[in-house]
Amino acid sequence: MALAVICNDAPRGPGARVTRWFCPGVPMHVTGEQVVGEDGRVWHVFLVPAAAALLALERGLVTCIKE
Repeated sequence: MALAVICNDAPRGPGARVTRWFCPGVPMHVTGEQVVGEDGRVWHVFLVPAAAALLALERGLVTCIKE
């Protein structure tokens, strides 16, 4: 099964989970990696099944960014 990289930069309160995955039952692997965007935001990196990422993209739930 191919995996795709997704990132989340949503603001969270102290003690909150790193992200909320929109697809219950589909695995999401926390890589622990963080990258800082051009705007200074910290992006948390995750791996998800590529098929799930493509479906999310088709439905407008995620956007693509240039690395």
